[in-house]
Amino acid sequence: MANKRTKDLSLQATYDGDAFLHIDKDVWSEAKKIKASTILNAEASSRVAADNAIIAGCGLDNLKVGGGYTPDPSTNYINAAGFIGAGLTQNLKNADKLLDAQIAAVYSEIPMSFDIVISHSQILTIYSNPVTLVAAPGANKLILPVFVTAYYKYAGTQYSGDTDINVYSNNNEFRIVNTALGYSTITILQYLGIDSEDISNVFNTSLYISTTSSNPTGGTAGNYIRVIGKYYIIDFN
Repeated sequence: MANKRTKDLSLQATYDGDAFLHIDKDVWSEAKKIKASTILNAEASSRVAADNAIIAGCGLDNLKVGGGYTPDPSTNYINAAGFIGAGLTQNLKNADKLLDAQIAAVYSEIPMSFDIVISHSQILTIYSNPVTLVAAPGANKLILPVFVTAYYKYAGTQYSGDTDINVYSNNNEFRIVNTALGYSTITILQYLGIDSEDISNVFNTSLYISTTSSNPTGGTAGNYIRVIGKYYIIDFN
């Protein structure tokens, strides 16, 4: 099997293996049969193994069987030795999976982001209706903020009552805006960490903005808060 460019690959099955259903047509002997589920399960197992090899980077490496994201920078070829070692065929489907796996690996290292504007009317109900920055990520996952920046635009009238607007991260509270001040402000919070929290407080919890005890009052329609940040989802599954 020679190295190939993706444009030269053919449309073939994902798994290059042998799984046969054999029926003996000899009238003098008992027919041999196998359940369809047995064949399907065997094929599925082979397909999973092939997909796992692809996710591991098989074929992207430079003359090394078994994977790893180390493509040969001097060529545009898919490594034949890696495919042979994993029992895969050099075809377009597998090439697409390789690209998807590589993109996923790169994407997982890049923090995600949010950019949300909180209007005056939302500020007035921010305790009873907290503003979600990042939704709860799911079981055994937590949100790890890299930074949160809040720009408070003051338009001429302060708020009163519970005026501290906070970002809540993994059961921790960080003030980002004091809306009782009579001027515009900007706040930058970095590395909103977790310090030996009970996992029930950090897994599958959202990142949101609210006040401590009640809704603010007053203010004016020109006031708003713009919140920008970056974060990772840490998966412990």
